[in-house]
Amino acid sequence: MELYIADGEPYVFNDTLYLYGSRDVPRGMVNGEVDWCSDDYHVVCSKDIVNWKDCGKSYSLDEISEKDCMGKRPLRLWAPDACYNPKDQKYYLFSCLNGGRGFYVASSDSPEGPFSNTKRLTIDHEDVFPACIDPGVLMDDDGKAYIAWPAADRKPWGIAQLDPDDLSNILSDTVTEVTGMIWPFEGPSLRKRGDTYYYIYIQNDGPMEEGNIGPMRMAYMTSKHPLGPYKDQGIIIQSGDYPESINIHGSIVEWQGQWYVFYHLPLQGFDKTRVACAAPLEFNEDGTIVEAKLLSCGARPAFPVGETIPAYTAVIFSKAKGNRPEVYKNQQEQRCDFSNKDDRHLFYDRVGQFAGWRYVDFGDTGSEAISITVHCETACELELRADEHDGQLLARFDIAGSEDYQTCKAACLSKISQRHAVFLKLTRKAGTERLRVQSLEFCSTQNT
Repeated sequence: MELYIADGEPYVFNDTLYLYGSRDVPRGMVNGEVDWCSDDYHVVCSKDIVNWKDCGKSYSLDEISEKDCMGKRPLRLWAPDACYNPKDQKYYLFSCLNGGRGFYVASSDSPEGPFSNTKRLTIDHEDVFPACIDPGVLMDDDGKAYIAWPAADRKPWGIAQLDPDDLSNILSDTVTEVTGMIWPFEGPSLRKRGDTYYYIYIQNDGPMEEGNIGPMRMAYMTSKHPLGPYKDQGIIIQSGDYPESINIHGSIVEWQGQWYVFYHLPLQGFDKTRVACAAPLEFNEDGTIVEAKLLSCGARPAFPVGETIPAYTAVIFSKAKGNRPEVYKNQQEQRCDFSNKDDRHLFYDRVGQFAGWRYVDFGDTGSEAISITVHCETACELELRADEHDGQLLARFDIAGSEDYQTCKAACLSKISQRHAVFLKLTRKAGTERLRVQSLEFCSTQNT
């Protein structure tokens, strides 16, 4: 089974990297109804941040009482969070339902789950918690646990300490309003680095009261105390230039001495389906974060020469031309198509379009030749360039029309080394047929 994990919250437990998140399904279809997410969670884990294992179903709607589930159709489990409690040596999963029905807390002896013994989150043991989504949890070094939640029912965003003897209960005298955010939308997440606390949230593209709905920026604030006050520090990563991007949601983690940001991107052409992504993260000396970029190569620094690069991993796209629907006013035209898992590809509709990949590591010796696998029924020409869509020319491909995919190879026209973004641009095409690009490969001397 292919897993589509959104809203990822990464943690390291027992020298293993775990990712907790909601689980999307293809086209959002569950029991004949379409919506974001699904009716269960899966935990995935890794020992190297590149290869991931599905730990299986960790939690499902069956664990939530029928009374709590009434009146919400289609029912889905939305963005969760997790923590380890050293006091009772159990792992805790904090979950929520679509539309907001309060928070639920379940426990397990394993970070993989299954999680059970579900309780509703309370304040001083009273079931008065607002109808929120996206709980964010932090277990501090001193064993104190904190939870953050976004606004609900026009109440302010909040943060509070959890009862050390009962992580399903909030201590009312610690409830604190969170201020300082810019256009907050959803997804609070709490992290600590050194003596600094990071309050991560998803920022909208403008005031919601003015009709803006574009939560495509992962922003953050910092403080020296878990309850704040927090100071705005800017953006961690954003997806507003990515085609069909509706939202971004995730958090950060340190893994083997390197920090990473986890986020999700939509599978273009595959409605209500998002996929987990990761990128290395760098910090300034003052603890602020250097804004990360969407990467084609994932958590690795770059694709090495000799590795096949799936074309659908492109993250930079040409601008749209002509009139576009308002919802796409800040987005790009060029798209990938994920609708057929056996033929996921990048496509071009018109001359002048380009797409780019971050990054390729050419090492010290560079690449001798470049090959691309494409499908176009009529003749066309493509150019590959470095760093920018109009940057240094690396190769030119004259493609003959064919009814099948074909692999075309061209000599590398420029000797470049080290790490670069690469761009593939359609410069000539006969006819109106769509050009599909399946893969690229930079060939070393040994495999030319």
